Amino acid sequence: MPQPRPTQNGLIRTQPMLQSDSSLKSMAIAEYLQKMALPSMWNRELVEEDYELWDSQLSHYSLAAIKFAFENWISGGRKFPIPGDILPLCISYQEQLVQEQKPSGRNLDGGHLLILAMWNKVCGRDAKFREAKQEYVPLTDREIERMISDTKAELEARHA
Repeated sequence: MPQPRPTQNGLIRTQPMLQSDSSLKSMAIAEYLQKMALPSMWNRELVEEDYELWDSQLSHYSLAAIKFAFENWISGGRKFPIPGDILPLCISYQEQLVQEQKPSGRNLDGGHLLILAMWNKVCGRDAKFREAKQEYVPLTDREIERMISDTKAELEARHA
């Protein structure tokens, strides 16, 4: 799918109403880069390679994380960012989201303990994909069943 790019008048080409998540991310990244490149901000000329670099670096993060990171940089940054400036903001957004969604551990019954243990395993697996810079591969049904039975056995052994 072609990446969104500025037209001669500086506006982004419009896309069909139904867009993929990656397309929406690419468009958001392009819009933020263009906004920051304006003469009233950091007066920078962007080339095709800039868009490709940013897309490749941020494509693993949610659209919400990307927006959070750019908005925070725009409000507090003192220079045109490099991906290394924005990536920690994306990571902190996603880590905060995980912490907000994670049960506290108090008053959990066996089912909640199983869910919490599974959540921690899946988050650990996701982190390994990010560290290895590999594309995320969803768990198969067989992997999910095995993870559930292994986690149940671990919990039973811990509480026996």
